[in-house]
Amino acid sequence: HLRHKRVATLAGPDYLALARERTEGFREAITGRGLPFDSSQVWCGNYHVDEAFEVCKDLLCSEARPTGLFVAGNLMLIGVMRAIAALLILRQHIIAPILAGVRSPHLGRKPKQWTTADRQYEQLRVGMQPLFQELGIAA
Repeated sequence: HLRHKRVATLAGPDYLALARERTEGFREAITGRGLPFDSSQVWCGNYHVDEAFEVCKDLLCSEARPTGLFVAGNLMLIGVMRAIAALLILRQHIIAPILAGVRSPHLGRKPKQWTTADRQYEQLRVGMQPLFQELGIAA
């Protein structure tokens, strides 16, 4: 048991009986675990990769981001995995180095002589820290 508190689902279009049944099964599973069912965490899609990518990206960047996802279709799962991978890459290669205060995550130290670009980079790093912390993505 992973102790998820907020689980979202990317379901199929609600005009399909199978998609409605999966959503109902999701609701039953959530409430059966004692978690509240939140209809705002149900996203009806079209089984397309691109739409699932956008929905997942929005979900993971929202204030009420889920701790778990149930994806009702292989193509939508591909979109979800792409969104998660993109956000992880962004965190590792962009956000973490900014928070660390270095131009490259491999250097591990600030420059000895500050150029104009170094000073601007440091301003950006310091200015973005509160935003990253508010979004819950501080490294």
